[in-house]
Amino acid sequence: MTRSQTIHRSTHRCNVEQHSKPQAPGNACVGIRVRRQGLWQRLVEGKMIGPVFKVLSRPVSPRQRGPILQHPRRPLSGSLRLNRRIGLIPLLWALTLPYQMISAEPGSAPRMMLDTLQVTGDYWGDEAVEVFRGIPFAEPPVGTLRWMPPQPLPSIPQQLTATRFAPACYQGEHITKWYQGVVKDFGGDPNVIKTPKVSEDCLYLNLWRPKGAKQPLPIVVFIHGGSNRGGYSYEPNYLGHRLAAQGVIVITVAYRLGVFGYFAHEALAGSNFGLLDQIQALQFIRQHSADFGGDPDRVTIMGESSGANSINFLIASPLAQGLFQRALHQSGGSAVDRGRGKTLGQSLDSAAHRIKRSSRTEYGETAASRTGSSSSRSPV
Repeated sequence: MTRSQTIHRSTHRCNVEQHSKPQAPGNACVGIRVRRQGLWQRLVEGKMIGPVFKVLSRPVSPRQRGPILQHPRRPLSGSLRLNRRIGLIPLLWALTLPYQMISAEPGSAPRMMLDTLQVTGDYWGDEAVEVFRGIPFAEPPVGTLRWMPPQPLPSIPQQLTATRFAPACYQGEHITKWYQGVVKDFGGDPNVIKTPKVSEDCLYLNLWRPKGAKQPLPIVVFIHGGSNRGGYSYEPNYLGHRLAAQGVIVITVAYRLGVFGYFAHEALAGSNFGLLDQIQALQFIRQHSADFGGDPDRVTIMGESSGANSINFLIASPLAQGLFQRALHQSGGSAVDRGRGKTLGQSLDSAAHRIKRSSRTEYGETAASRTGSSSSRSPV
């Protein structure tokens, strides 16, 4: 699958999912002329500028009034000639331009700028929550980037219509079958659970945030489970709209799975690519936290099952230092050996020290011999 197919690039402002909020017939795409007409009506009916706009808005002929000024025909005022009225329209329109820029019409799609990437999202439900689906946080790990650490996105001007979830990372069907079993156990039809599309091009995140927040919000980053061989960032119980409605930015991230994420071989310059994907996502989130409307000093990471094990590794990894402040485990069988009489925190602290020592010795020498570099950074 090509990059353009995955991120759904489009400049069409109505390219949204079929579950989006329906719009009025004949007004499927809210364009600039519709917004202008609404602004004129508010200005006139609210008496913001008074009789001047009433005079200017009187149509003279169908050709002259156009689609913007559509008020009932009235006798022309003798005190203001036609040519003066038409000449004053651009001036008064320019005076109201700042008002247009700060007063978006209901139903306009949410947007944000991430460096050179312009992202258009959607609303979830009653428009109280904005959602951006399928935002890329790294280069597609395909071709020469397969079994390589994730690479940052290039700074190329692009437009992204983020209204559809991206394909899940390559995997089998065991997660789908698990959900189907749950539905069946509760007396439902298991066929309502569909297998998501999968691809190697899968390093994307999803973001939910409350509409109209004025202050930087705390950020929760969720890492899905699935035994590191399955799962995806938009499973039915991972959707973030309810938590976002409480005043939090919720982000769910994808990472490479199975052989693509955790294959290790002496011919490769590194390993643990799935974990490195998670670290790259956290770096991307910190870099753009202000663009999201979030607080980079209030980032909480949380994970479930194997995602909870990832939380352990992120706490211990020096590469993730400073990328989050709090962590939550959910139903995780800890992969960190606690040792006798140690708490999980003490074990993680010991693991971090061991990783730092190994990064200066064995891994540093091995990586340098393979790549010709003197870097001693740990792969985890």
